[in-house]
Amino acid sequence: MWEEKRRERAVAAEGLGVSRLIWEDLWGRARERALVRLAGEIAVSQRRYGVALAPHLRATAARLADARAARLVEPRSA
Repeated sequence: MWEEKRRERAVAAEGLGVSRLIWEDLWGRARERALVRLAGEIAVSQRRYGVALAPHLRATAARLADARAARLVEPRSA
């Protein structure tokens, strides 16, 4: 749990909003409530941090996406 808290703190320190969902948020009426809550949290994050991704985060996201894409097309060793 403490590692999760540290990761969340690191994400928030980059100027990104953090939302939490639990398994129960995915089903039935709880899903509807979670969607409303998330919309509100997104609005707060956008007001607080804006809607543009910082250049260093954009570069990191591109690097991670490229690495993931490379793993998806690499032949698996037997």
